[in-house]
Amino acid sequence: MAAELISHVDVRNEVTAPSLNEVQYELNRLTTTSPTEEELSKAKRYLVGSEALLLPDRASLAQRLATLWVHEHERGGCRCGGAEVLRSLPRGNYRRG
Repeated sequence: MAAELISHVDVRNEVTAPSLNEVQYELNRLTTTSPTEEELSKAKRYLVGSEALLLPDRASLAQRLATLWVHEHERGGCRCGGAEVLRSLPRGNYRRG
């Protein structure tokens, strides 16, 4: 699978070289070591927060979970935990849409 990584660093001219070295160091570290528990926890919190901003209502949440569930099953198995999330939601006035 191919991927593209785009990065942006906003620094003063006099610290451009050290900043580039730091970016290269971090990219190398990402490819040669496993993330720490703290890094995983921060990444999960960031993703949950980002998704929360994108899914302002229950209908959007339900649609997103359904989409994830369908795509995971098309790829050969659901690993997203969508079914567990759906089961954990309170029963209420859900509408199709």
